[in-house]
Amino acid sequence: MKFFNYIILAELAATLVFLAAFALTLWPGPRRLVTAAVLYAAGLLVSVGASACRACIVVAIAYDSSDSGRPDTVALTGLVWPVLALGYTITAIALLSRSIPQQRALRVGKVLHLGIVAIAFFLTIARPHVPTAPTFALVYGLLWFRIREGYGP
Repeated sequence: MKFFNYIILAELAATLVFLAAFALTLWPGPRRLVTAAVLYAAGLLVSVGASACRACIVVAIAYDSSDSGRPDTVALTGLVWPVLALGYTITAIALLSRSIPQQRALRVGKVLHLGIVAIAFFLTIARPHVPTAPTFALVYGLLWFRIREGYGP
């Protein structure tokens, strides 16, 4: 149980980092936006890592305590969330790079965030142990767009 306390502390720290990143986007400037992007990346890595860790622990507990004939289905469906979260994290952070043209990054970002929200919603319905997946993608997506659109054309 002590491990879950560390996950909660990590999520709290990530929330504070996201608030700092959001505050930096209120007064856009080149340095502030780059700092906000770095804070967003750090917060996203910590938050998604904690969420994926929690999901893996829940899957492991469900797998060990399963008395059904096929506990592999629990592991297979439960590990989809951490893999999707990792893919989302890497893509979202890469798209914040200033070397990617603004139009292309925003177009891919819209597809990424709308797709993740839809997948996360269906995962939440399919497996209730997925931790707040729609909120995850919505909040992170809104801050991502705020930072990326601040770069200008």
